Amino acid sequence: MPKHVGIGSAVLGLCLAVGSGSCGEHVVVVDLVNLAAEATTVSAYYRIDADSYRASTVPSGQLPAGSPAIGIRPPASRDGTLNIQVLAYKSNVPCAINKGVTDVGVGASGKISATTVLDPVAYSPCSANDAPVRYPADAKVWASAPNNVWIVGKDAAILRWDGSLFREFTLPASVLGGKRPTWKAVRGDNQGSVWLVGDGDSVVRIDASGNPTRLPIDFGATAQVPLLFTGVYAESGTAYLSGTTDGDTNGYIGIYTPATGKVSINQVDKAPINLMGKSYGLYAVDCSSLADCYYGGPESVIIHYTGGTMYKIEPLKSDKSCGSDQAFVNVSAIYATPTLATVRMVGTSGSGASKGVFISYENTARCFFAKDQDASAAFTVGALVNLGGRRPDDLIVVGTDAMYRWRTGDPVRIIGVEPGGWQSVAVVPGGFFALSQTGRIFYADVAP
Repeated sequence: MPKHVGIGSAVLGLCLAVGSGSCGEHVVVVDLVNLAAEATTVSAYYRIDADSYRASTVPSGQLPAGSPAIGIRPPASRDGTLNIQVLAYKSNVPCAINKGVTDVGVGASGKISATTVLDPVAYSPCSANDAPVRYPADAKVWASAPNNVWIVGKDAAILRWDGSLFREFTLPASVLGGKRPTWKAVRGDNQGSVWLVGDGDSVVRIDASGNPTRLPIDFGATAQVPLLFTGVYAESGTAYLSGTTDGDTNGYIGIYTPATGKVSINQVDKAPINLMGKSYGLYAVDCSSLADCYYGGPESVIIHYTGGTMYKIEPLKSDKSCGSDQAFVNVSAIYATPTLATVRMVGTSGSGASKGVFISYENTARCFFAKDQDASAAFTVGALVNLGGRRPDDLIVVGTDAMYRWRTGDPVRIIGVEPGGWQSVAVVPGGFFALSQTGRIFYADVAP
């Protein structure tokens, strides 16, 4: 990623110490009025005229006591209007608690003074879209912590929140391979890498140092078709992918290993999987380990992988009695655990696939079953699209028109969330992020 211009009291102190006239470049000192006492980070996005924004940050503890101010060095030898957008955050969460904007003319060397009056902003829940960055449309999210959030979407867009700034991550043309994919899933692994999958046979791994690699696809004996990868699970350098084609006519499982250095493609109704009659598209994958994975898709398909070449269909029934099959369920997201009884899924049901269902396992009759009601016996509101959590007894479920918290009992609807086309969720210690089709970022604290 590009190196950004620094911001902070060190810049301000240097220029004041040696005399502002000797700095030899634009130096803008911005006094911050009404900075919240609980702010832990102050970030600034700034540009001259129609340039691209630059971004920098400083811990609030390094600001001058009593009269907080930040110093910005805009690009040298430039005249024009410097637009500065200041956002104050706390606890590494991208919910601004203060924000302000100021414009100042830059045309002379040395110190230029400016003031930004910071308005208070409600903290949680919040819509974290205050920064002047490109928020991906058709957004998907993965996060390991409040200060490590990855958001991806259409036109190869990648945005990362690092606890103080949103930074756009641009993949080089050599990695994109002449394509601008819509990313359908993003996932981190235990080695610090982040994996992106999407349409146009697109699979990219960004390692812990920020180096991206496009991974080659090997169809082997399988007929080569344009693939849309829909999900990814990665661990110790190995990745499992779910995939589909136009019209969901075939389901595909991709397997990447460091030994092969490529994604090997398997069609689910052919060897070694051999699930005859079940080669519908696959929408999701999640694993508790590399030898315990679940894949889901349309027509009530749930595939359980248990290592080697062992795949089997798990039945999806209409209720806990496990008597009748549940038809027309599209399994859209999975939360896998080593214990079958605590595996959770969500999806949609009905011939129009418009009613959300919660899918869990009945341990006595031994089947997965779908339920379209929440803890209040109210029917689900719209489709259910994604779920996430840090343990199986406390999950967040998002759908097109509602969110739910799913603990040990039936899910409870989260009140006060407006419909927003929610389609992706990531749970972090103390809260969760939900992303909408339009790129809106919703964050809320979650009580234990």
